[in-house]
Amino acid sequence: MNKNFPVLLLHSLCIYLLNAESLVEISQGILNGTIQVSRNGRIYSAFLGIPFGKPPIGNLRFANPVPAGKWSGIRPANSFGNICVQNDKGHIRGKEDCLFLNVYTPRLQFNSSSTLLPVMVWIHGGSFNSGSSNMFGAQYLLDKDVILVTINYRLGIFGFLSTGDSVAPGNFGMKDQVLALKWVQKNIQAFGGDNNRVTLLGQSAGGASVSLHAISKASSGLFHRYIIQSGPNLSPWAYQKRSNYVIFIRGIAALVFCPFFTSHSAVHCLRNKSVKSLIKTSAIFGTIARFAQLTWTPTDEPDDEGAFLTDSPQNLVKQNQMKDLPFISGVTSDEGLFVTSGLYSNDVLYGVVKLSLNNLITYFADYYFESKNKDGFTAAVKNFYFNDTLISTGKYEFLERLTRLVSDGFFHYPQLTMLQKVTPKMNSSNYFYNFGYLGTAAGPYSRMKNNGNHGVGHEEEVRYIFSVPSLFSKFTNLNHTKIDTSISKLMVDMWTSFASNGKPISNELNKYDLWKPYTPENPSHLQIGSIHNNTDPGISLSNTFHTNRMDFWRKYAPI
Repeated sequence: MNKNFPVLLLHSLCIYLLNAESLVEISQGILNGTIQVSRNGRIYSAFLGIPFGKPPIGNLRFANPVPAGKWSGIRPANSFGNICVQNDKGHIRGKEDCLFLNVYTPRLQFNSSSTLLPVMVWIHGGSFNSGSSNMFGAQYLLDKDVILVTINYRLGIFGFLSTGDSVAPGNFGMKDQVLALKWVQKNIQAFGGDNNRVTLLGQSAGGASVSLHAISKASSGLFHRYIIQSGPNLSPWAYQKRSNYVIFIRGIAALVFCPFFTSHSAVHCLRNKSVKSLIKTSAIFGTIARFAQLTWTPTDEPDDEGAFLTDSPQNLVKQNQMKDLPFISGVTSDEGLFVTSGLYSNDVLYGVVKLSLNNLITYFADYYFESKNKDGFTAAVKNFYFNDTLISTGKYEFLERLTRLVSDGFFHYPQLTMLQKVTPKMNSSNYFYNFGYLGTAAGPYSRMKNNGNHGVGHEEEVRYIFSVPSLFSKFTNLNHTKIDTSISKLMVDMWTSFASNGKPISNELNKYDLWKPYTPENPSHLQIGSIHNNTDPGISLSNTFHTNRMDFWRKYAPI
């Protein structure tokens, strides 16, 4: 016998499995998926590009989504569906026909047990203006007994245009997410999933989406646990009141030569405009909003059937509307790098921002924090974060301080305030984390090329939960070290165990159940990575979270 026969046999088996069919029948018809392999060599089925909503074109543009219909025969599900229309640095990518989702399941290949598996539904980020479900691979999570669903939703003007009334109430992207969750409830058992154990999770705009679902009646009963990554519902960038949009849509109508006698006339005209002309209407937004890519966002709507939000997140949280379900929420230690990272390598832009700091802070105070004393707020910020020494402050020190300001105002303080407001009223456990580890495969906001270690930026933790080479390959070496892999396995353990039983545990920890719930009496958080040295992978439980900085916001911009 050929001594290489076992190797050849294994190789042939792998080729057979990777080319094997995975058939499953759902309410719409039969799907033929494909086979993938997890990080640890586990075989699982992937069903890609499944339509859950009809193409939102024609009269369905700027309208609530409609469930996708059935098909005849066997539908191939071995390639991704279209991404949603978005502006990628001046280039228009994607299609309006984009309401697709992906399902990854180990159950079809490993069916020795009839137990249904917990389901994790991922909502991608991208400032509500970019991104897609296709960017997030299942190779890490599918080492575990979970089913992963990743979903698309309409973005930018197509997902969030609002006339401020019932004609086009807005939140269409959020309603796409609701429709996808209803699809999961109806179909996930066919993939071996438990529709009574659905965990909704997302990061950035995806995290904000999750935290808005947590206060939306439209999402009631569609999920049972949730994970909010860098997206608390009290973040000032996660919501705009509809009165703002009334001004915006008038400007849009003027830009594309549409009449605005009534909302009906404007929307009818906009439905007949090209994608390109509508994408270019971002000029109506202020320069700072466009620089930060914070333009189209969720809003409040008239209280009609199908409404997603009928009040502001602040009021809904105050009214105790946040779903009393187990949840995880947290931030990265230097979230503000998503704004400041580009300034390290662009001296001209850095100089403009430094010279315009007064105007920048005043804009934040007015537009995002709705300060009643803009001048007083601006002076307080300059004193607290910059020590009133702008002229003598060097570039790196200035950017570190600006990063801290953006991190605290837009992420850290809203995160802590959300917990402090909702936790005393809940019976379910919730867990708070601060991700502060910078590995060798750091993301684009954390370690810019040739510019060193600036902190642990926005979306840094995502790369340890998902295999996302397309998201970061331009910036990093994606070959995880042994320590990086340990952190990744830690995150995967905690996220999947939480989806399974509501408790984030991991054998990668010295004590597998180290992470304790956040309570008013014990306001603890899991510190992932040392607070003093972000290249140190140490894990600890802490009861203090930037106390002086949080006190500043509590005094000058209370939520």
